[in-house]
Amino acid sequence: MGFSTIVHELSHAVGLSHPHDGAQTFPGVEYGNAFRDYGDYAMNQQIWTNMSYNPGWTVEELGIELDYGYASGLMALDIAALQKIYGVNTSTRTNADVYQLPQYNAAGTGWVCIWDAGGEDTIGNAGSTKNSVIDLRDADLVGPYAGGHVSWISGVSGGYTIANGVVIENAVGGVGSDKIYGNEQDNRLDGDAGNDEIHAGEGNDILIGGRGSNVLDGGDGQDRAIFAGLESYYMISGEAGGEQVVTNLATGETDYLSSIEIIQFGTQTFLNAPIADTDGPYAGVEDVTLVVNAANGVLAGDSDVDGDPLVAQLVTGPDHGTLMLNADGSFVYTPVANYNGRDSFVYQAFDGTLVSAPITVSLNVDAGNDAPVADDDGPYAAVENVALTVDAAKGVLAGDGDVDGDPLVAQLLTGPEHGTLMLYEDGSFIYTPVANYNGSDSFTYYAFDGARGSNAVEVSLNVGAVNGAPVARDDVGLKIAPGWKTYKIAAATLLYNDEDGDPETQQSLSIVAVGNAKNGKVELKGGDVYFTPKKGYVGPASFTYTLYDGEGGTATATAKLAMADKKGGYVLVGTQGDDDLFGGLANDKLDGKGGDDWLSGDLGQDVLTGGGGTDYFAFVTKLDAKKNVDTITDFKSGLDWIVLDKTIFKTLSKGVLSDAAFAANSKGAAKDASDRIVYNTKTGDLFYDADGSGKGGAVLFAKIAGHGTVNADDFFVL
Repeated sequence: MGFSTIVHELSHAVGLSHPHDGAQTFPGVEYGNAFRDYGDYAMNQQIWTNMSYNPGWTVEELGIELDYGYASGLMALDIAALQKIYGVNTSTRTNADVYQLPQYNAAGTGWVCIWDAGGEDTIGNAGSTKNSVIDLRDADLVGPYAGGHVSWISGVSGGYTIANGVVIENAVGGVGSDKIYGNEQDNRLDGDAGNDEIHAGEGNDILIGGRGSNVLDGGDGQDRAIFAGLESYYMISGEAGGEQVVTNLATGETDYLSSIEIIQFGTQTFLNAPIADTDGPYAGVEDVTLVVNAANGVLAGDSDVDGDPLVAQLVTGPDHGTLMLNADGSFVYTPVANYNGRDSFVYQAFDGTLVSAPITVSLNVDAGNDAPVADDDGPYAAVENVALTVDAAKGVLAGDGDVDGDPLVAQLLTGPEHGTLMLYEDGSFIYTPVANYNGSDSFTYYAFDGARGSNAVEVSLNVGAVNGAPVARDDVGLKIAPGWKTYKIAAATLLYNDEDGDPETQQSLSIVAVGNAKNGKVELKGGDVYFTPKKGYVGPASFTYTLYDGEGGTATATAKLAMADKKGGYVLVGTQGDDDLFGGLANDKLDGKGGDDWLSGDLGQDVLTGGGGTDYFAFVTKLDAKKNVDTITDFKSGLDWIVLDKTIFKTLSKGVLSDAAFAANSKGAAKDASDRIVYNTKTGDLFYDADGSGKGGAVLFAKIAGHGTVNADDFFVL
């Protein structure tokens, strides 16, 4: 942990920030929420960035101790950020390097991100009896694998990730059951013993299952599976979906192969011919051309165990019509005039080297039926953020017809791009545009008479724009110094947490009215707000302001202020949402009300009340048992947090306070030299003891009203 902390602090010096603060936080991480907020795809963990306060690989619930389980250096996101600033290191580790997975938890075991500039390299678990995952893919930097893929042994709190742009070519498993993943390069993936899964990915790869029953997936590229001994030692059989099964006749061990182009037994190699399934019967109609697309064509049920792309080749044409057979298996068949009955043709599937057995495709040509005719529809008028419902009388079938008098049903071909559609058989439909969309949209359908379909018809939709009202949020924590003078509040101060109701246009917001002042007078001048407190009044005050988006949309919020007393003390009151409240230099009262609130009294004898939700009581100023002791009125153990600044509480380690560093008893005394935070269960007093039971005295810094329960894991050190 010590080395991880050193790297963390040095990284600040070269330009890196925490995921939870700085100029920009990680995606999904709330600003200032240092812990328990992992962000999008749980990227706020040490295994992805050493700058995180969430140690190790927390979401995998792997154990950590003081001497193992932490990041052992810069991780993938740190390396990428530093490369952006300083450029790429092309000289480190250019030989053939082997990265052996740590076998057990011990001092120094931790997470390492590989930066390797060249050479043919290997990640291995050779000789180990434990199950492992070896993943050769490098960090994506975006999405669920932004920080990389993890190679590790089950139960061990340490292993490897691979930095973006780094190529590791080879993987070697152990005696246990391993999962091995290749990358886009040409890999050699050896499972050794055990029942392994090997997924090669892209590239021309070599897969070796070794002893045991294995799953070998070649993925893309020209892949080779290697087995020891002669082909006569094994039995090869096929399964549905093109999978091959290779069974060792001596041991009974079975390997399942997919997307493997070459099987090698000793020096013997084998290629696999495609397998073509029986097709048809396809239904045609007298005097009508039958068009069959690739999805329903002759190759739809065919397969090739090598994974090669297949091409349809004509062997014998039909007797009662003409045929155009395309390479992708689609075809166009036109029966001769006035013919109905059975017909057929013969084709074979070709994989570029070998062909399948010939397959006869059957065709049934039914007596004629005229296709229905569908007319153009629309435009239908819709409104932004409102579902459009159209009944059958005005629906898409209203102008369609069938000369045979057959009843028609509407069949959807392609849906709209900017909304969802429910199209019913009678032609009625419900169209719902996506949120805040306005503009043109369309969908296509055809009319079906039970046997034949009409021409395709595009249905046009016009979605009219509606201005979305802006969103105004209450403002808290505004402080007015003693003196009862007029206080200017810039418009930007009030508008920073408000937003426009049309995110696609981002209309500019302005304040157009103020009122409802309590304990003072409020005025609007030049777009800014001026508040004059009632003379002699001390305590909370408020007013409302109305904002305007320039397109007719308005919203109103409340601004809560606090007038300091003569000694500079404030009464700050939050909302039912999440608030940040900061006191001043004197004695303040902070009340968070509802939501998850951050309360920091700063200096003075402050009274802190969190209210509902998870609240954070922060102690970030120099300790003074006489002048700087805050009282927490409603602390809830296991829900709320007491946050301690390490620059003040210097002998504490960052993160959640350990049990060894905490003591709680009716005397409020340290039990041994390890105790740093001491809680008097009788009086509710909280002390910081820099040397435990040593010579130095404990310093009172907080009081818990009602002297309720407090535990070590209620504290977090920043």
